Amino acid sequence: MHAQGNYVVESSMFVIRRLKTVKRFVKKLILVGKRRFLSIKYLYFKALRPSEACLQANLLVVKNDTYASIAKICVESFLYFHPNSSVRIHVDAVTKKGVSEKLKKVINNGKVEVNIIKNFDQSWQDSKLELILSLSDPKKFFMDADLKWNGSMPPIKDITLFVNEFIFTKNPFYAPITHAPWFEEYIDASMKNTSFFYWGGYEPKERDETRIETIMKEIEKITLNANNDPAFNSSTQRISEQIALSLLVEKTGRTVRFLKDTDGFKDGSFVESSYFGATGTSF
Repeated sequence: MHAQGNYVVESSMFVIRRLKTVKRFVKKLILVGKRRFLSIKYLYFKALRPSEACLQANLLVVKNDTYASIAKICVESFLYFHPNSSVRIHVDAVTKKGVSEKLKKVINNGKVEVNIIKNFDQSWQDSKLELILSLSDPKKFFMDADLKWNGSMPPIKDITLFVNEFIFTKNPFYAPITHAPWFEEYIDASMKNTSFFYWGGYEPKERDETRIETIMKEIEKITLNANNDPAFNSSTQRISEQIALSLLVEKTGRTVRFLKDTDGFKDGSFVESSYFGATGTSF
């Protein structure tokens, strides 16, 4: 009886494992089908209310080839709603092949240009900062690869970021930063989501680059403190460039605006994010 009971349990566990495997397979199949359907829509049909804006979107796709598939959705959906615009994708040796293959059609029709970054060794955070600081042309902006466009971008002006998140000093998680002496000049600053970044005609100065470098060094010092919560150190290291840019724009003397008033994970608005870096999910 004991052996028979074990057999029943083992059989049940086997069935459960197989069902989970089938479920994952079906889920993946549905996702692939959805992506193919959307790609056909974006490539061969026209949006009902496309934007007339003539802009250049800039994406950074480095270090992780998974972002090639994610960027495909971002780029094709953007061009679907912004047919007069173009896209420049900045890649490294790891992602060049994947991006070139996944976006072959839009590259061939001249809508997308692939640019190989110069420094493969620097972190993606530093590459993102370097790219954003170079986009002072009022026709150029930065967007993360994990965005999906469901409509046209509203008119943009001034310095514009994706969405405003919270005041640093009101979020206890960031106490190691807000309690640091150097943070006193940013006491009213807010965390801003940099999934979208537009300078609005402002041209970053040498002092802006110096400020960014200083902030990044201060963040590095703080996150090397073993007395901090490990979650704080790892999270803050990962989004160090976001914090640096959030603080920098407060010191430009320019109006800072936001593309969206509020934002949520895959919220279905005119542009949404899967927050792949934080969630591991995609569209």
